[in-house]
Amino acid sequence: METQCLIFFILFSVFLLAVSMAFPCPPEGFGGYCVIHANQSYVQSLGIFAVIESQKNLTFLSVVEAQLQVQGTFNNYKLAILVLEGGYSRVYEAIVQERNRARERLIKFEPLLPLSSSPPLYGVFHQTDTNATIIQHLGESAVGNANDKYLSFLSVVEAQVQVLNKIRNYRIAVQVLQIGYNRVYKAEVSVTENTAKIISFKPLLPLVNDYLSLSI
Repeated sequence: METQCLIFFILFSVFLLAVSMAFPCPPEGFGGYCVIHANQSYVQSLGIFAVIESQKNLTFLSVVEAQLQVQGTFNNYKLAILVLEGGYSRVYEAIVQERNRARERLIKFEPLLPLSSSPPLYGVFHQTDTNATIIQHLGESAVGNANDKYLSFLSVVEAQVQVLNKIRNYRIAVQVLQIGYNRVYKAEVSVTENTAKIISFKPLLPLVNDYLSLSI
């Protein structure tokens, strides 16, 4: 029994060391962002602030990813915000700058999956229902295809489709759990009558130098 406990402790220690080495957090002042917990009440309040300040006809739903950059007396929050727009769920990127948790300023607010035309025209991407079974299945398949043991599928939070004869191309925003943190990935999937091909799968809010930084 003692041997088993010792083996478990060693393996767990190696796992923690590997995670800490693979996902370093940039030192303060170096301009890098760290992933933080999106479900914190303060982070959610910043998301509400961003939606209100944008003065768009949007309904706030939740912050689905949050990153923090510390620069002296300023904190910059990069947020992926899930909203309801025209009956569809969409994800916007917001950058909110704060000073001493008292003064907030909205620096950026724009869709992470922009559309080229409204109303939708044939051959261009347009919004589609994220609750459709096929959409959720495509999101789950994209996460599985990534073959990353640190990613767990949560749900598809935005979906767009392009219809070209017998081909349907999908752009979907997939919310995942990555080592305990909420993140949002963009998946591009091409679907025919018999096949579904994952074209790409990458973070919608990439981190500096393409590595994941986790704030403890």
